[in-house]
Amino acid sequence: MPETYNQVAFGSFVYDANNASAGTWREDLQVRSQVVPVPRSHRALARDGYLGTRMVAVEGMIEGTSLADLRTQLDAFLAAHMPGHRNLYRDNDRYLVAEVRRLAIGELDGLLWVPYSVQFEAADPFFYASTASEDTWPSPADTGTHVVTIAGAVTAAPTFAITLAGGGASLTLTLTNQAPTPDEAFTLTVPAAFGGLLVGDVLTVDTLNGTVTLTRGGATTNRRSWLTGTFWELQPGKNTLHLALSGGPTLASIVTVYRDRWL
Repeated sequence: MPETYNQVAFGSFVYDANNASAGTWREDLQVRSQVVPVPRSHRALARDGYLGTRMVAVEGMIEGTSLADLRTQLDAFLAAHMPGHRNLYRDNDRYLVAEVRRLAIGELDGLLWVPYSVQFEAADPFFYASTASEDTWPSPADTGTHVVTIAGAVTAAPTFAITLAGGGASLTLTLTNQAPTPDEAFTLTVPAAFGGLLVGDVLTVDTLNGTVTLTRGGATTNRRSWLTGTFWELQPGKNTLHLALSGGPTLASIVTVYRDRWL
């Protein structure tokens, strides 16, 4: 039997607070294969075990105090489920990013309630923590290490905001997840031709979206070309970050922001 939850919400629409009881929540997590071409051949290989979409079905009753009120509640319910991605909460501490794929309303037969069924699709199958976590590594220096601990059950995709304490003509910065994944690292190389970095500049590496930016005086520019290596993720448990720094500039801090994730 499906479990019953009391914190179901889609965007700002909280079911039980809007006369739409969320009686059941059913999930279907899909696993798919991926076809990968073999280089320098006409063949392809099928690789199994990739996570696919997560389908969620929520069912219950929309209730009113009168027929006119039931119509008002139904109008609000339909308006809250218009097309578009929103956060779908099963409990108030974690969410999926989902959209409505199917919505069914039962027969309006003169009663003060009507059954509904909504099917959601989350292309990203992970649940995300409602609140982002933030860790600050103060005054990081060359060969320094720092531990970031992930509470989620699967990897987390962090954003690293690197703030300069001292400027310089060039910079080479390598950040490695020394443990548990010592082979994963990225390097930021700021060429001398750029004209140098200044105190207060912020280099931001967003591993979820695969971007690198420089923020100076409130203006942000794309610096993706400065990065080599991988946009690696933090593993569940303790992650020991290692910094290699050369070129002159010093750092004020590295702030790591992430959301814990679960399947």
